[in-house]
Amino acid sequence: MNPSGDLTHFVYNGFLIIEPLNTTSAYYGVYGWDWPIEDYLQIIETLSIPMQIDDCVRVATNWTNTYEYWQRCRTAKLDVRLLLLETAIDCPTIEIANPEDWQKLGYDVACINASFYSAVEQELVGRNVHPSRDWTNKLNEFGLFNEYTDALDFFTGRLDSNPHIETVGDFAVIRVSRYKPTE
Repeated sequence: MNPSGDLTHFVYNGFLIIEPLNTTSAYYGVYGWDWPIEDYLQIIETLSIPMQIDDCVRVATNWTNTYEYWQRCRTAKLDVRLLLLETAIDCPTIEIANPEDWQKLGYDVACINASFYSAVEQELVGRNVHPSRDWTNKLNEFGLFNEYTDALDFFTGRLDSNPHIETVGDFAVIRVSRYKPTE
């Protein structure tokens, strides 16, 4: 498996609901308080999150239940984002009924397991721990990379640029889109 992926091989993996931890940040990626109104372990089956398969992106694959969960979050007045994640990892894969309802935000570099630790948010947006490389000037208004090649460069070069970074988990380049249904 090539976790960094190939632009021609991105697949729709599934959905993630995130409540931002820092509401003043311009970061709109995968890091935040995921699934904020229920314990994660209680919703795995309802949202069809693949947990027993190694090398699988830990996202919801059941659109109807994910959408209902998002509506419950909004009713509870939570500032949540319903995200669609795409990677080069073809587990899981889903189909999207209305691609025009999704606004492409950019590319994140994050852990694909249940933590969704984002190297972009933690190492560039929050504080730049890579002074020898200026990747921050390649981030867009959403705090994500506009270009896949820039995200891939960060993915492959971040550990070389700062040897003090500890990394645990499976990282990947993730294309992030936000649900914005057309009226």
